[in-house]
Amino acid sequence: MTVIYVLDTETTTTTFRPVPNGHVVEIGISKVDLEAHTVEPFFSEILTVKKMVKGKKKIDPEAWVFKNTTLTVQEVEDGKDPTEIAVKLEQMLRGREITAFNQKFDRLMLQRDLPELYGSLVWGQDLMEQADNLKSIPRNGKASYPNAENTYNHLCKDDPAHINGKEEHRALSDAIMEGYILLALDDRGWYTPRTGASPPMER
Repeated sequence: MTVIYVLDTETTTTTFRPVPNGHVVEIGISKVDLEAHTVEPFFSEILTVKKMVKGKKKIDPEAWVFKNTTLTVQEVEDGKDPTEIAVKLEQMLRGREITAFNQKFDRLMLQRDLPELYGSLVWGQDLMEQADNLKSIPRNGKASYPNAENTYNHLCKDDPAHINGKEEHRALSDAIMEGYILLALDDRGWYTPRTGASPPMER
C-alpha cells in the first residue's frame, strides 16, 4: 500500500513579493492511497494568528481569503493555537510522504508559522511542477505553471471531488481536490513516490 498525504493551507497573504506576508489560518490534509485509488479527508483545522499588536491579534480583515471564501475573521480569532496543531500533526505525519500543489509556498508558510511541524515532514514531488509536464492543461494568461483548478478540471473530468468546476479555496476541500490530481498524475506516470522511477514522456 502506497499512501501519500496532500496538504493545503489557506493564509492571510496579500502580497507575494519579495516574500509572502500573512499567516497560515487553515490547514487541510487528504490521505491518498495510490493502489486502492482512494482519497479521504485526514485532517482539518482553523488556526488563529499568534502575533499581537496592542493586545489584539493581528488579523487582516481585507485579506483575500476573507473576501473570496467562506472563512471568516471570527473563525480565525477563535481558531486553534498554531504550535498546538504543529505538535499534533508532527506526531501524525512523522516519516510519511507528503506533497502539495505549489510546495514552495506551503513550505515557506509552514516553516515560518509551524516550525515544530515543518522540520519533520518528508516531501514528495510537487504536484504543480509535475502537472506542468502536461502541456495540454490550460494556463491562465502567461502563467508558467497551471493552477490547481485548471489542473483538476482538465485531469478529473468526472469531478470526483464534487467542486462543480470551482475551487473552494478552503483547505480540506482543496486538499481533497488535489488528492485527485495526485491520482490522475500517478495514473499517467507523472507522480513518482520517493522509492519510484523517473516519469515517462507525456501521453
